[in-house]
Amino acid sequence: PLIVDDILLNFDDDRAVATLKVLSELAQQTQVLFFTHHAHLVKIAEKNLPGQNLHVTNLHELTLSG
Repeated sequence: PLIVDDILLNFDDDRAVATLKVLSELAQQTQVLFFTHHAHLVKIAEKNLPGQNLHVTNLHELTLSG
């Protein structure tokens, strides 16, 4: 798997979309785990990536319900 943590921190939205699309393509070959605490990046991913290539888990919600 490829594990990345906040690699889009300093990217503008256009570059973030382009990078997320590349990661989505890579996910066809290997598992990609993308960590971020920036909600706007999750929204960008949800808007621009196919649903079958995106699964969002909010760790904050997990800790509150557990």
